[in-house]
This record gives sequence, C-alpha cells and structure tokens, in this order.
Amino acid sequence: MSHARLSACLVAVAIAIAIPLRAQTTQTRPNFLGKWTVVIEKSIPATPDRHGREITIAQDGQMLTLTQFAFRSTGVASITPGGVPSFSSPPTREEYQYSTTYDCDGTEHTTPQDALMTPAPPRPLPPGAVMVSPITESVYRAIWTRDQLVIVTRRTTTYRVRISTIAASPEIAALMQAASEKRVVDAAQSKARSEAERLRSIRVSVSSNLSLENVRVAGTVVSGTIVNTGAKTLRKVTVRVYFLDKSGRRIGEKDFWPVLVTDFSMGDDTPLRPGYRKDFSYSIEDAAPSEWSKQIECEIVDLEFLE
Repeated sequence: MSHARLSACLVAVAIAIAIPLRAQTTQTRPNFLGKWTVVIEKSIPATPDRHGREITIAQDGQMLTLTQFAFRSTGVASITPGGVPSFSSPPTREEYQYSTTYDCDGTEHTTPQDALMTPAPPRPLPPGAVMVSPITESVYRAIWTRDQLVIVTRRTTTYRVRISTIAASPEIAALMQAASEKRVVDAAQSKARSEAERLRSIRVSVSSNLSLENVRVAGTVVSGTIVNTGAKTLRKVTVRVYFLDKSGRRIGEKDFWPVLVTDFSMGDDTPLRPGYRKDFSYSIEDAAPSEWSKQIECEIVDLEFLE
C-alpha cells in the first residue's frame, strides 16, 4: 500500500473535495489507491473535529471508497417529561472506523451515510412532551475535471415536531411546569448577566470618552448635556433614563439617542467630535410608570465611533 500526503481537503463535511492529479499525463485519471494523511491546516474545517487524520482509499473503476476513523459521543440518554435529553452517565468520545463509497459518474446520488451516525429510531415520548428533531437529506455529484476529482454535496434540512397526545398525570404535569418555569428563569438570568457584562464594558469605554452633565427633570421632560472627552468622533450615543419609585427603586427605563448618524436619520445626524458638547431634551411622559416619583437616574449605555 502506498503512502502519500494529501494536500487538499478530503473531509466528509466539506462542500467540495478536490484531489490533485499525480499521474504521468493529463489524459489519465489518477489512481488514489493507498493511505493518505489529511493536512488539517489546509482543510475546511481546519480541525479534525470528529474525523481522524488518516484516510485509506480503494478505487475500482469509477467507484471510490474512503475508509477512515471518526469519533462519536457515547452515553445513555433518556427523555425527561419536559422533553429534554438526560444522560444517566457522562458522554464520552469513542473512536470507530467507517467507510463511504462514491460513484464518480457525474450524476447525482444519495450521499453515503456513516452507519454508526445514522439517527436512532425515535423513542416514545412521555405524556405531554414535545420534541423537535432535525432531518437532513444529502445528495452528491462526483465529477472528473481534468486532473481533479470534485465531489459536490447538497444538503437539505427539515425539522420534525413530535407531540405526545397522551394526557400527563398531575405529577408529570407539575414536573413539566417546573421545568418550563426554570427554563424561563434561566434564560432571564442569562440575559441579565450578559447585559450586566455589556454595561460594565461600556462604562469602561464611556469613562474614557464621554461625560454626562447637568441631567435634570422638569415636569415630564428630561434634559442634559453630553461631552466627548475622548480622541475619537462618535456616531452613536445611547442615553438610558431609569424611573425611580419613592423608595429609589428602578421601576422602568427609556432609551434616547442624542447622537445618531445613520443613512436613515430624519433629524440632526451630526457626529460628536472630540471636545464637542451636545445638549438633549426629551419628553418622558408616555414612558413613565404610574408609580414614578419624578426622580430619575441617567447613564450612557452604548456608544459607537465614526470609522
């Protein structure tokens, strides 16, 4: 068996595979029989992912068979009443060998599928559960173009929704409700953490480039001045007004853009240059909650520089 280094991408997930010719003449199709090593740095994707680096190729006329090692996650999973997979043991990576055969006749064929990666038959759903599963169909066309073999793959993904029509018991319904509520809470907490982190980053940038001065409320109008204290011109500044109740707790908010330069600006779209100041004044009557105490807090929550 010959050994060589394959300098083109030969990974199953690639859209196109091109193998350079190593034959004596351009009229003779190359013989790829042997073992090849994938050059990961020149491949797409640039990491082995679930595929190994070595590929053994067998060639019989227009049929090309690729044998290689791959990795898969193993673990015993079950579906919870909320429709979420749950592993009874931690998933692990397992190496296995598989082969795929391509017919290089230039017409469309169903893409060879790794048998061990074929989706398992659907499991029965618990009462009241809902599950969405992707279904991918793939076809390929292998074409000889002079000194190259090009394999073009086209994939179509649809989604199958399975809904259990069996009424859930009170206990299962309670578990499903708790799981649903937990997902909502987790999503809200994750969003709050992301926003807090974003604001921390913005505040660092604001402290070096902007100042907010003379913020005041007169009736239902908030006004103030922003000053560009940095060295760059600003194309966008977002000011957020927080409404406070009698105890000083924030009970609402409203964003305004005293500086906004876009292709669709209807009013003043002048950028804020270094050292420049800009006054702003906005009505907050429509945004103020009923328990608003006429007290506010105000901060800059976003800024963008003019390229």
